[in-house]
Amino acid sequence: MRPHDRRPEYLDRDEPLEGAWPYAVAAVTADPAEGEAFTEAGANLVEAVPMPEAIRGAIENFIAEHYVERGVRQAQAGPRRSRGSGAT
Repeated sequence: MRPHDRRPEYLDRDEPLEGAWPYAVAAVTADPAEGEAFTEAGANLVEAVPMPEAIRGAIENFIAEHYVERGVRQAQAGPRRSRGSGAT
């Protein structure tokens, strides 16, 4: 299965609780990098959850309205210093 054929998911971070419920939802993201960062605290439970159609539609509408195509830009080199030009 190709990645774009999968059903959209978001990641939820659950933090441990004391009491009747073992975990509480602390954060939710659709950004995989942010989801990976959720795992840095060893006590958190991070899982992929199917994205509801209403949320998927809202995200698609936001992207359609605000996305701006940008060309690939190369990093600019900083000022060059010649060798041996330092103070002695």
